[in-house]
Amino acid sequence: MMRQILLVFVLAAGLGAGPLHGQTDPLRIVVTDMEGGAGTLIVTPDGESVLIDCGSHRSDARDAKRIADAARRLGVAKIDHLVITHFHRDHWGGLGQLAERIAIERFYDHGVRDRLPEDPQYPRYLAVYRRLSAGKRRTLRPGDSIPLRGHVRLRCVASDGEVLGGGSDECRRHPAAPPDPTDNARSIALVLELARFRAFFGGDITRNVEHALVCPVNRVGEVDLYQADHHGLQSSNHPLLLERLNPTVVVMHNGKRKGGGKATMTAFRRARALEAIFQLHKSLRYPAWNVPDRFIANVAPDASGTPIVVSVTARQDRFCVRLGFDGSPVSFRIRPGKQAPVAQAPVEQP
Repeated sequence: MMRQILLVFVLAAGLGAGPLHGQTDPLRIVVTDMEGGAGTLIVTPDGESVLIDCGSHRSDARDAKRIADAARRLGVAKIDHLVITHFHRDHWGGLGQLAERIAIERFYDHGVRDRLPEDPQYPRYLAVYRRLSAGKRRTLRPGDSIPLRGHVRLRCVASDGEVLGGGSDECRRHPAAPPDPTDNARSIALVLELARFRAFFGGDITRNVEHALVCPVNRVGEVDLYQADHHGLQSSNHPLLLERLNPTVVVMHNGKRKGGGKATMTAFRRARALEAIFQLHKSLRYPAWNVPDRFIANVAPDASGTPIVVSVTARQDRFCVRLGFDGSPVSFRIRPGKQAPVAQAPVEQP
């Protein structure tokens, strides 16, 4: 697999990936560096913007500033759709600071609760969320789509612990891991599609939800791009999920000491079509399991802020990945013949 990675890297300059802004705008995805948090900005060819999570609240507003800067670089004046995958502070704590810097039109979540047992500060963040989302909020359920112009489709396949199609009783009787009582398990998971390109963004869903999405059938389908669930932590990224999603590229939005390691990297390599793994940070916790430096956005221990940028040109059947907005593109083919989602699980016999 590493030989394939090297070949892709060497050939990238000759594949005509082109600039981020061309005469036909591509679909663009920016995995911003929240240093162990999450904030992924998607801009469609029609200029519509979707932000999946918005990082942490910090005294220096670091995460909000990085998201706002990414929006500015892509020519985005507002966030049309903000999806909060779940209510952990590294995914939504930065909302108030972000709203001071860029307008947010619509909000999506898995359903609001008054309390979150694992976070005593949750009511404070919730008050900000309710104020900013008043009259503009929608709860997503599996099967719902976020309304986007043009040919881009963004569909919810998991929310609040439920998966598309309702899941399988047989698989529930044989769970993949002990029950997860935290809000991670209730994360929203999304599938993004443009023509033949398909990408998966699972928030922080943990193993039982991942298992339910692909057991006994694959409700997601195979993908070209997989943003690692839960920052690449070993409590997520179930090997069966990776085997059945079978991504060409994995992007891991890890931190210096969060995400990666033997179990995660081994799971990634269950994907038969895998050509490359990109990391936001070089892991200090699992140094033996880092990918080569040329696939890491922030290599030095004190490096931070460089995003991973994906650009999809569907007409050319290609997508490219850059480290930073001005990095050299590494180009990949949008795979033809990927397995489509299986809409309905087989009827179970009593």
